[in-house]
Amino acid sequence: MRTYTAFLIVFLTFLSYAEENFSDQFADLSGRERYEKMLTVADSIYDMNDSAAFNFVNMSLEYAGKNNDTELLMKARNVHGNIYYHYGSYRKAAEEYKHSLIAAEKIQDRNYLYDNCLQLGGVFYYLSDYKTSTIFFYKADELAVSMGDDLKHADILNELGVVYDELHDFDQAEKLYNDALEIYKSRNRMSEIARTYNNLATTKFNRGEFDTALSIFEKALNIYRSEKEDKKVAIILNNMASIDIEKKNYDKALNNLNESTKIFSVFSDNYGIALNDHNLGKVYFFKRNYPLSIKYLDKSLNSAVEMEVPTLIRDNYYYKAKVDSAKGDFKAAFTNLKNYKNFEDAISSDKKQKEIQEITSKYELSQKEKQNFSLIRDNEIKRLQLEKQRNINNYLIILFVLIVAIAYFIHRSYALKSKNEELLKNYSAEIESLNRKLTEEVERTRNELNESNEKLRANEKESARMDKLVTLGTMVAGITHEIKNPTQVIKLSMDNIRLCMNDLALFIYDLIRLSKDKNSGVEDIRNLVEKHRATKIFSDIKNLIVSNKKSVELIDQIVSSTSKITHFSKETKDNLLNDIINDVIIIMKNSVKYTASIELDLDPSLKPFRCNYQEISQIIINLITNARDAVKERELDPGDGLIKIRSGKESGRIFVEVSDNGTGMTEEQIEKAFEAFYTTKESGAGQGLGLSIVKNIVDIYGGFIKIKSEKGSGTVFNVCFPVTEEFSRDEINNGGNSDV
Repeated sequence: MRTYTAFLIVFLTFLSYAEENFSDQFADLSGRERYEKMLTVADSIYDMNDSAAFNFVNMSLEYAGKNNDTELLMKARNVHGNIYYHYGSYRKAAEEYKHSLIAAEKIQDRNYLYDNCLQLGGVFYYLSDYKTSTIFFYKADELAVSMGDDLKHADILNELGVVYDELHDFDQAEKLYNDALEIYKSRNRMSEIARTYNNLATTKFNRGEFDTALSIFEKALNIYRSEKEDKKVAIILNNMASIDIEKKNYDKALNNLNESTKIFSVFSDNYGIALNDHNLGKVYFFKRNYPLSIKYLDKSLNSAVEMEVPTLIRDNYYYKAKVDSAKGDFKAAFTNLKNYKNFEDAISSDKKQKEIQEITSKYELSQKEKQNFSLIRDNEIKRLQLEKQRNINNYLIILFVLIVAIAYFIHRSYALKSKNEELLKNYSAEIESLNRKLTEEVERTRNELNESNEKLRANEKESARMDKLVTLGTMVAGITHEIKNPTQVIKLSMDNIRLCMNDLALFIYDLIRLSKDKNSGVEDIRNLVEKHRATKIFSDIKNLIVSNKKSVELIDQIVSSTSKITHFSKETKDNLLNDIINDVIIIMKNSVKYTASIELDLDPSLKPFRCNYQEISQIIINLITNARDAVKERELDPGDGLIKIRSGKESGRIFVEVSDNGTGMTEEQIEKAFEAFYTTKESGAGQGLGLSIVKNIVDIYGGFIKIKSEKGSGTVFNVCFPVTEEFSRDEINNGGNSDV
C-alpha cells in the first residue's frame, strides 16, 4: 500500500511538473495570444498528458466566452473534439466538433469548416451512422474543391472509400481509393500512399481476395516502417491478423496482434486495443481455448461499451454467443445472441432516424433559401420601381425646365429666332435620348423580373424533388427493416444447423464404432439412436431448412415488390389495382406499424386497367403517408391507430379508398388540401406537395378524388379511375407530372 501511495505521489508530481513546464511556453504572453498558444500546446500533448491538455483548453474556452471571441471559441472546441476523439469518446467529440463548425460558419473560416466536417464524418463512421458520415465527408470535399486543394480532396476520397467499403459497395470504394492514389503519387506523399494501400487492401479482404489483400498490406507496412509511423504500423498488423484468422494461420495472427497491442498501448489508443482484444478472442475461439477467448472478448466488450461503439459491442456479443454455444452453455449463448440482435436493431433504427433528420435538415435549409430568395427578389423589385419612378420624375422636371426655357427664349426676341431654333433642336435631341434610355431601363427591369421568376420556378421544382426524397426515405426504411428480419432468421438457423451437424457427426461416429462390435444388435442401435436423439436431430434440420426457405421466399417477395415500384418507366400497360396496393403495403408496413394497424378490404373481382405502375404506386404511398401522420399527430393509445384501405368498382370506375382515425380536417383545410406547398404540419415535416402531386396524376387519368373528413374524427380519401378509356404515354406526360 505504501509503495502504491509513493508511486501515486511521484506520478502526480510529474504531471504537475509537466504542466508547469508546458506553461513556460506562454508565460511571457498575455491576452488572446496567450490562449492561442495554449491551444497549440494542448493539441500537441493530449496523447501524453490529457489532464494538462484539458486544462489549457478549458481556460481558453472561458476566455473566449467572456470576450465573445468566436474565432478562439472555434479553435478551442476543435481541439476539445480532437482530445475526445483520441480517447474514443465519440459522442462527446461530435458535440465539440458541431460547436466548432457553427462558429466557423459564423466567421466563414473555410479551413476549420473543412476540418470539422472531416472530423464529424470520422466520428459518425465509428458510431456506425454511415449516412450522416457520408453527408459530412461530401461537404468537406466541396470545401476542398472550392479551395483548390487536391490533397484535401484525395483525403476525402479515402474516407468515403472506407464508408462505401463498410456498406459493401466494393466497386465504388476501390474507384475512390485509386483516384486518391493518383493524386498522392503525383505529389510523392508516401504516408498517404500507405494509408490508401491499407484501405484498398481492406476492401480486397472484404471481397475474400486474401492473398491480394496481404500483398497490398505488405506494401503499406514497409512504407510506414520506413517513415517510422509506429501507430499506423500497429493498424496494418491488426488488419493482417484478420486475414491470418480467415486463413487459419492462428499463431501468425497472435504474433501480429500482440505486437500491434504493444504499439497501441504506447499511444493510449483505446479503440485500437479494443479491436485487437476482439481479434484475440476470435483466435482463441478457433484454437478452442475458450477461457482465454472469453477473457479477451469481455475486455474488448467493456472498452467498446465505454467508448459507445455499437458495431464493436455487437460483434463481441456475437462471438461470445459462439463460444458459449461451443462450450454447451446454451442459456448464456441465447442471452448473448439476444444482446447481439438488440444492438443490430438499434444500429438499424439509429440509421433510419439519421436519414429522416438529414432529409428534414435539407428541407429546412431549402425553405430558408427560398424565403431569403423571395425577400431579395421583393426588395430588388421595389428598388427598381423606386429607381424607375425617380428617373421618370427627373425626366419630367427636365422636360418642364426645357419647355420653360424654350418659351422664354421665343418670348425674348424674334431676332434670336435662328439661335432659339438651334437650341430647340438640341433640346429635342436630348429629350429623345433620355426617352430612349428610359425605354432601355424599363426593358432591362422587365428582363430581370423574368429571370427572377425563372429562378422561383426552379426552386419550386427543387422543393418537389425534396418531397419525393421524403417518400423514397420512407420506402427505403421499410425495405431495410423487412429484409433484415428474414436474414436474421437465416443466420440463426444456419448456426443451429451447424450445431445439429456436430451432434449428428457424434452419432455417426458412435454408430460406426458399434458396427465393428460383433456382439451388437438391433437393440443396441435403437439405444444409440435414443441416446443421441437422432430422430429429433433430423427433424430439427428439416424444420430449419423449411424456415430458411420461407425466409428466402419472403425476401424475394419484398425485392420483387420494390423493383416494380421503384423501376422508372414511362410505359403504361394493364395492371391490377390490388397488386399495386399489396406491393406498396409490403414496403411501407414497417414505417406504419408503430403508429397504426392496416386493414385491407380489396375486391378480388377487379379487372386490370391501363396505367403506369409507378404513378399509381405514388398515389397510394402519399395517401398512406398522410394517414399515418394524421394518426400519429392524434397521439392515440398503442394499438388504437387504424388505417383502412378498400378497393372496388362503381358506376363504370374502379376506386381505391384510404381512411384513418387520425386528427381529421377542417373545411378550410379540405378546400386548400390540393394546393401546392400548403401543409398543416410543423416546419421540416413535409413539403406540402404530396396531395398536389396525387391530384395532378388523378387528373391525367381522367379520374377524380374526394375527401370526407371532420376535425377530430378521421379522414377518408376516395380516388376513382375510369376503366374504359385508354391513355397514351404522351398524354400522361403532357399532364405535368414528369418533373416530379
